Amino acid sequence: ELGIDYIEGGWPGSNPKDKEFFARSKDMKLRHARLVAFGATRFARNPVEEDASVNALIESGTPVVSIFGKSWDLHVHRALGITEEENLVLISETVAYLKKHGKEVVYDAEHFFEGYTLSEIAQKRGIPNAQVALAWVLQQPKIAGFTRACWYDRAGVGWSDPPSSPRTSVSVSGDLHEMLRRAGVLPPYVMVGGSVGGEYIRIYAARYPADVAGLVLIDSAVPDMHEPDFYLAPANRMSGRTRHLFCVALPVIARFGVLRFVASRERRPSPPDFTPEQGNTLAKLEAQPKAFRTDAEQACAATDEGRVVPREGGGNPDINSAARKAVSLGDRPLVVLTAGRYWAPDGFEKEAAEYHEIWAHQLQASLVRLSTRGRQVVVDAHHDMGESPDSVVTAVRQVVDEVRSKK
Repeated sequence: ELGIDYIEGGWPGSNPKDKEFFARSKDMKLRHARLVAFGATRFARNPVEEDASVNALIESGTPVVSIFGKSWDLHVHRALGITEEENLVLISETVAYLKKHGKEVVYDAEHFFEGYTLSEIAQKRGIPNAQVALAWVLQQPKIAGFTRACWYDRAGVGWSDPPSSPRTSVSVSGDLHEMLRRAGVLPPYVMVGGSVGGEYIRIYAARYPADVAGLVLIDSAVPDMHEPDFYLAPANRMSGRTRHLFCVALPVIARFGVLRFVASRERRPSPPDFTPEQGNTLAKLEAQPKAFRTDAEQACAATDEGRVVPREGGGNPDINSAARKAVSLGDRPLVVLTAGRYWAPDGFEKEAAEYHEIWAHQLQASLVRLSTRGRQVVVDAHHDMGESPDSVVTAVRQVVDEVRSKK
């Protein structure tokens, strides 16, 4: 009656609900519209005849299928790890196989037109989240030896485009969920996050509980932490009035290059095992003005344009609130890696030592209790685990092994 030609029903084989939908849809009597099953091209390493995802489209019984494929060279090279010519073969073989089985095929050229892009890198065969994902480049190949390993940059960070509106805890977790779906990386996931990334993956697990099988928290931020002033970011040491003026002036500050100047002055040491080239790339990614502006816009939006001066958690009330609501991980395997070393400014050694005791034995310990299978490992390293990168690999392997043993 509405004249709708196609109705997309879901992704057969991706979850029990969609599988049940297509089983029941075979009894539907549609007068005009044609039902469509959605899926992806075959995996690069699979012959099309043996690809479970492609065969699930055929078994769905719909007359039409819609498949997405990589249409952006960045994804072809870095996510699939193949050439553009090999990607065309992958697409054409999938379309031909589906046509051979009598299907009308609609090809979704994913990322052919971009709104904004999230940089996601997949390697071989988990998902660490960092200030800039390249910081985990040394751990990824090792993790890829026993499971598929992916890392990504949040919107506005690293290789990802800035968001069209200020980020929130909901948009960050939603972006990641959509990116994984479009990349064809199916759950369950073992999620890995450091610092505020630890809070984001907890929020993700609360929003998409069926997707997450285990977690590794790397010296993760805690919503109840009250850092000493010398640990606070400069913006969190400002008065509400000063913060508000900064937020109001942010578009002008960005326009006249102030953020670019500030970004050029910021450079933290690279991980010890980085090559000079890797260190230089990381420094350039971290010093991009878009990252400073994206972080500032997110903070301003979460604090009533700077009027609210948060003194707990990481300084963002939205993230703190969402992380607090993510109260339980049930019996999912959980490893909490805690930095055993800490930085102390001159003259504040005693205060730093006292706070680290609270950090390691109270705040980090509270994260362990999120799961009945949680455990804490104190690592002889600083916040970024730079002195012990293999501790991250070991923790991920332990959680992956536990997840697999439950199947």
